[in-house]
Amino acid sequence: VTVVMTSNETCLQVPTATSNAIATTVNPLLTPSVVLTSDDADDIICDGTSVTFTAASTNGGVSPSYQWQLNGTNVGSNSTTYTNSSLTSSDVVSVIMTPSGEICVSPATASDTYSLTVNPNETPTITIDSTPATPTICDGDSITFSIDNQTFEGSSPTYQWLLNGSTISGETGTTYTTTTLSDGDVVSLRMTSNFSCLATPTANSNNIAVTVKPILTPSVTIVSDDVDNEICDSDAVQFTATPTNGGTTPTYNWYVGGILVSSDTVSTYTHSSWTTDTTVYVEMVPSSDVCTNPASINSSNINMTVFNSVPAAPTTISYDTTALCYDATGHNFWLATYDATATY
Repeated sequence: VTVVMTSNETCLQVPTATSNAIATTVNPLLTPSVVLTSDDADDIICDGTSVTFTAASTNGGVSPSYQWQLNGTNVGSNSTTYTNSSLTSSDVVSVIMTPSGEICVSPATASDTYSLTVNPNETPTITIDSTPATPTICDGDSITFSIDNQTFEGSSPTYQWLLNGSTISGETGTTYTTTTLSDGDVVSLRMTSNFSCLATPTANSNNIAVTVKPILTPSVTIVSDDVDNEICDSDAVQFTATPTNGGTTPTYNWYVGGILVSSDTVSTYTHSSWTTDTTVYVEMVPSSDVCTNPASINSSNINMTVFNSVPAAPTTISYDTTALCYDATGHNFWLATYDATATY
């Protein structure tokens, strides 16, 4: 750029003068922009996770400035990054970039915002049950423990069964079956979750205490209320069983002549229909509250001798008999014949 001046002085050799030239640089008008990114790949984080946001600017000049904001409130420092470990799902992170003064921009600033999904940290749980449901078994019986319910276990949790608080070698499945428990043993399960957001990765189940009953040998004896076990065919005879290791309510199966005639939890049995000499015995089946081997036992036999009763109507039989008779002195005698009768 130059300027030409025309002078109005009276005595001039040349009335005009041209100035020096000034070269002008015209910078283009630029549009500034800024883009936010986070170091979390899927923008889903767990509560308490530390996240770093990075601002990348365009047309910001040599040294643009940055103002970070959380939900509209200024935070952080003049930096291209901002880190926060206490975000919630409703939080909005933003940055305002102001370009440096050596360039021409419009508008004067640029901004961008960023939101994340923040999931709560869950606590996993697990419960177990057993088969049989009431954990009372006989010594040597099989019992199976399995998962009843679990929460926040993730897609591929791992398991470890425990006996009395100690790990059971090799037992890492969803069930545990054993025949070697002792009375009072306690079984539990530890689950390690791979759920995405966890307050703690492991959960311990409820404890199941097992009652293991010893194996007992049952026995039973019987007596009758007839002293010599010799009866008439219509006599009512009561038999009484005395059990050993029969439990609270054993079952008594009574046999007369090898035929089952009664099955009851009452320890007495009365029989009054006899036809011939026979045997009586009882099979005792212990109740379920004890563990026995064998599962049932027979008593010894009582041998009953049965006599037939007299006929219902009396029978009279007549017959003749001859007797030798003496007189009062005892010296003379004679023969006499009598008619006799007998009734049965």
